[in-house]
Amino acid sequence: MLHMYAVMAEQERRFISQRTKAGLAAAKARGTLLGGAARKPSEQQLAAAGAALSARADEFAKSVRPHLIVAMAEGKTYERAAEILNEGRQMSAKDRPWERRSVSAAVRRLVKLGMWP
Repeated sequence: MLHMYAVMAEQERRFISQRTKAGLAAAKARGTLLGGAARKPSEQQLAAAGAALSARADEFAKSVRPHLIVAMAEGKTYERAAEILNEGRQMSAKDRPWERRSVSAAVRRLVKLGMWP
C-alpha cells in the first residue's frame, strides 16, 4: 500500500511540473516578464527617485537654514549645534532628534546650494 502511495505521489509531482512549465511558457508567450526582471526598477525610475529625494532634502535644508545659522553661531561645532537644535525642539528631516552628522549633512547641502553664510 505504501508503495502505491509513493508511485501516485511521484506521478502527481510530474503533473505539477508539467502544468507549471506550461503556465510559464504561456506567460512568456504573452510577453510577461518573469523572474527578477519584472520587479527591477529601470535606470530612469531610479534616477527620478534619486532626483526627488535630493529635491526634498534641498527644500528641508532651506527650511531649517535660519535655525542652523543660529545654532552654528552659538555652538561652533556640529555636535553642539545639534544639542541647540534639539533644545529648541527642531526635528531633523526624518522627524528624529538632530545628531552631529545630520547637522553636517544639512550644512554641506546648503554649501552646495550656495546658501551658507
